[in-house]
Amino acid sequence: MNTRQAPGTGERLLFAFAHASADTVFRLSPDFTRLQYLQGDEFATGAYQPDTWLDEFILAEDRPQVAARIREAMRSKSQFEMEHRAYRADGSLGWYLSRIVPLLDDDGAITEWVGTASDITARKRREQDAVFVDEIMRMLVGLTDLDSTMATVAERIGQYLELSHCLLVELDEPEQSITARHGWQRADLPSLFNIYQLADYLAPEVERAWQRGETVVVHDVFADPRANGANCATLHFGAMISVPLQHKGHWQFLLTIYNETPRDWNEHEIALIQDLAERIWTALERARAEQALSISEAKYHALFDSMDQGYCIIEILFDEAEQPVDWRYI
Repeated sequence: MNTRQAPGTGERLLFAFAHASADTVFRLSPDFTRLQYLQGDEFATGAYQPDTWLDEFILAEDRPQVAARIREAMRSKSQFEMEHRAYRADGSLGWYLSRIVPLLDDDGAITEWVGTASDITARKRREQDAVFVDEIMRMLVGLTDLDSTMATVAERIGQYLELSHCLLVELDEPEQSITARHGWQRADLPSLFNIYQLADYLAPEVERAWQRGETVVVHDVFADPRANGANCATLHFGAMISVPLQHKGHWQFLLTIYNETPRDWNEHEIALIQDLAERIWTALERARAEQALSISEAKYHALFDSMDQGYCIIEILFDEAEQPVDWRYI
C-alpha cells in the first residue's frame, strides 16, 4: 500500500485520537487487503505480512464472521467495530476490540481505512471466568455425594484449564503422606488415586507453606528445587498449583491441579484456582454440617421409634425446703 503524503488536519487529529485510545494503530487499503502499522503492538512483532494479515492474525474459525463484517463496512462505507479473537504478540490467543473507520475523498470514495485495536483479553477472561465459576457453584449446590460431585467438578476444571489432573487430596500428618481420594484425570493417563509419601515428591518447605495456608505454584518440576522431577514424572505431571483448604487453622485438604508437562501458570489461572478452592471448601463444610445434623436427627428418631407408648417433658416442682413434691407436664 502506498503511504499517503502529509495528511490533512482532520487526519492528523484522527491519528492523534487513535494513538491515545488504543494499543495499536494501523492503516488499511480501501479493499482491506494491505495493512500498515503506525503505532503500538504489531500483534506478533511484525511476523505477519502486510497483505496476508487477515488470514494469519485472525483465528481461522472467526474469519468468516470478521470477513462478513468487513464486507458490510465496505458496502456501507461505515465504521467497522467488532470484538474478536486473534493471535497476540507472544503467539498466544487473545481478544481484541477493533474499530476501523473509512477516509473518503471529495467524491465519497474510500481512500483508505484507519484502525485501532485494543487488547481486551483480560476483560474477556474475567467474563469467561465468572460464567465458569457460576457453573461450578451450581454443581456444588446440594452437595451430598462428595465422590461423584468432586469427580464432576474436577473434570470441568480440567477441561476449562486444559489440565492433565485435578485432585482433592487429604493429609495424614502423622504418616507424612497424602491420599488422593477424589478428582479427575485425563482419560489417556493412569489414575492417581493412591497414597503418597510427601518426601518422595516434594521438599519439606512445601508442606510448611501449605501449613501456613500458602498456595504452592510449581512451573517446572525439573527446574524447581522444591520438587523431585524424576519422581513427579512417573506420575505424569510436570507442573502444579496446590491450594491448602484449612479448618480451624489446620489444613486438611489440598485442591491441586497438574499439567503433564512444565507450564508457565499465569496470574489469572492461579487466582481462579484459589477462588475455586475457597468455594469448594465452603460447600464441603456445609455438606458436612448438614450430614452431621442429619445423623443427629436420625438418632433422635431412632430413640423415639424404640418407645412402646410415647414420651413427654415434665417440670419438677419443689416446696419451700427445696424438696421435690410434684411435677407438671410440659
